[in-house]
Amino acid sequence: AEVHGNGHGTPFHGGVIYLGTLSKVLAPGLRIGWIVAPEEVMVRLVQMKQGADLHTSTFGQMLAHEVARGGFLDRHVRVIRQVYGERRQAMPSSVPTSESATSSNSALPRQRISRFIR
Repeated sequence: AEVHGNGHGTPFHGGVIYLGTLSKVLAPGLRIGWIVAPEEVMVRLVQMKQGADLHTSTFGQMLAHEVARGGFLDRHVRVIRQVYGERRQAMPSSVPTSESATSSNSALPRQRISRFIR
């Protein structure tokens, strides 16, 4: 995955901290995140992380490294964006309208649907 900088070799300027996680794009159970921040901020963040746990899983870090360096992650993100986009397009037609929610053919009880719609 690419990190776009400010043209001077640093991907942040001033008080900006750039961070993310792989749990949403790769695997929900993979508790791996990344951060780009000024050195003085990183020192404090490392101290706070060590207060919570000493280190992230070595296996998880190795997996994240291999996935990122081989270009798999960039390809995978393109695929899941398409899949999620299709799901997003299908979602509005699956939500009952006020007309279909009150019809006698509705699969859900009328009272529950009216609460859902409000």
